[in-house]
Amino acid sequence: MRRLLRILGIVSALLIGGHAFAGGLGELSAGDASSGLKEALIRGADVAVSQLGKTDGYMGDARVRIPLPDSLRPAEKMMRRLGMKKQADELIATMNRAAESAVVEAKPILLDAV
Repeated sequence: MRRLLRILGIVSALLIGGHAFAGGLGELSAGDASSGLKEALIRGADVAVSQLGKTDGYMGDARVRIPLPDSLRPAEKMMRRLGMKKQADELIATMNRAAESAVVEAKPILLDAV
C-alpha cells in the first residue's frame, strides 16, 4: 500500500507539474488540476495493480513483502527451530499470495473512489 501511494504521488506530481510547466501556473484551472489528479490516480492504480497483482508481486519484492506480524515472530522462530521451516515459509507465502489476489480485487473499488 505504501508503494501504491508513493507511485500515485509521483505520477500525480509529474502530471500536474508537467501541465503547469507547459501552460504556466496562472493558466491551470481547478478543473484541469482535478482532471490531472484523477488521471494520475487512475494510472497509478493501474501500474500498482499490474506490479503487485501478479505472482511474486509482493513475495518477490523485499520492499513490499509482507512478513508475519510481530506477535507471531516468536512462533515462527520456534517452528524453524523444530524443523518446520517449510511450513513457516508456506505461511508467509500464503499471506503474500493473498495480498496479490486482494490488490486485483481492490482495483475496482479504488477506481470507483477516484
